[in-house]
Amino acid sequence: MASMTQRTFILAISQLFNFAVQFMSPIFLVRLLDKTTFGQYREFLVYSAISLSFISFGVKGNLMYFISVDPANEKKLVTNTTFLLFAFSLIGITAIYFLRNQIGNLTTYNFIFWLMLYIFCYQNIDLLDTLLLARKRSDHVLYWTSANIIIRTGTLIWVAYRTNDVLRIIYLLIMLEVAKTIFTVAYLLKNRLLGVRIDRHLLKQQLYYILPLGFAAVIGQFNTNLSNVIISAKLGAAALAIYAIGSQKIPLLNIITQSVTYVIFPEMAGRIKKDPMLALGLWNQSNVLYAFLLLPCFFILFVYADVLINTLFTTQYSEAIPLFRIYLLLMVRRCFELGTPLRAMNKNMYFVFANFLALIVNIVLVYALFTLIGFYGPAIAFVIAEFALGIFLSVKTISSYQISWRELLPWKKIGWIVLINFLALPVLLLRNVFDLHPIAAAGLFSIMFMGVYLMALRWLQIDEVDLFMSKILHKLNIRWKRRAAAST
Repeated sequence: MASMTQRTFILAISQLFNFAVQFMSPIFLVRLLDKTTFGQYREFLVYSAISLSFISFGVKGNLMYFISVDPANEKKLVTNTTFLLFAFSLIGITAIYFLRNQIGNLTTYNFIFWLMLYIFCYQNIDLLDTLLLARKRSDHVLYWTSANIIIRTGTLIWVAYRTNDVLRIIYLLIMLEVAKTIFTVAYLLKNRLLGVRIDRHLLKQQLYYILPLGFAAVIGQFNTNLSNVIISAKLGAAALAIYAIGSQKIPLLNIITQSVTYVIFPEMAGRIKKDPMLALGLWNQSNVLYAFLLLPCFFILFVYADVLINTLFTTQYSEAIPLFRIYLLLMVRRCFELGTPLRAMNKNMYFVFANFLALIVNIVLVYALFTLIGFYGPAIAFVIAEFALGIFLSVKTISSYQISWRELLPWKKIGWIVLINFLALPVLLLRNVFDLHPIAAAGLFSIMFMGVYLMALRWLQIDEVDLFMSKILHKLNIRWKRRAAAST
């Protein structure tokens, strides 16, 4: 079994590769489709994301918890989860059918039937990636997710090029989900992980775990997509296309946060009964890594947002640059991953309250800010709501573990990382001094910034950074640390 550091690295590579391939999709689509058609494609994705949050209800996530604490019942857990996914799918598409007129009044074109078909195919037995993570097989996750995203992105671009038709693109998405479902069923049957009987005792335990997180996920997804719905309904598909480009950094956040969280969560769930503070210490190490990896990305992307948007998506989407910078503030928020300690203790009701609080804050601010400043108001509202959610989860983590604010996070280490980024910031601003091509300036000064940043961190000798970099550079026979560091 690979170490936690190796599994985290493999999963990070997987997510990074998937993001790189997936990022190609809008780059090509904004050139192959006109702004309205691209906006209609994004509109379909927005409503499918909201619908899937209701229908999926976070069901498959229970496998990561229960397989970690009860591996002997893996087949029963997978069978129960498959049944739940199917049941929630039927309930969900039935609800969409009865709400079809209300949904149709908000959309710019009629795609309700195809939406129902897509989410039913997408939802059913969509658990293979979670199962592999629960089994601590990050390498298999790499193969599975990479194959999915390459096929999806490649065929999507091809269909857009050949047809320039949003409905043909939707047909393709449905066919791909059908193929994925067939493969997943075959995998489960081959590995004897799919039965025909439901274990009612385990099912009750799973539902007790799932329901709070499911309600939280529904509220959270609605909160996340509220701004997209407002822009689409009030300003139309073309404005939504610009809004979609402005939020392109969100998958980059998930690359880092999910890579670490997916690895440490099963470990925390296994340790929590033995020693809660031992589990909390593991989580603290992960937050140092979040700050180490995310903060330099924030500074680079914030300074060179104009270069990124204009180069990748053309100048017709330059209105997305301020929006992109607003959403980048989420990188600072995600440096503090505040949900895992509560999930590890199975205190999932807190997520319902937290997401409901964030939704209320978002709704109030969206109404106020959209009225005052228009297009950029919903983005500002969402960012503020996310920070409110983080504060609530922090308070509940402190009370659950009976610790102080000072003990919540390794503030000193994170503070040093923040300070180094600010001290290195003038390197990025050299673009205003030298008359270089924008792309050349972005590449050159970003590399110089990272060099200064890493040299300063090497001098400071922060344990978590030393261990992570040593593991990464060891394969290249490059020495990082100047002293021995404990391994995990």
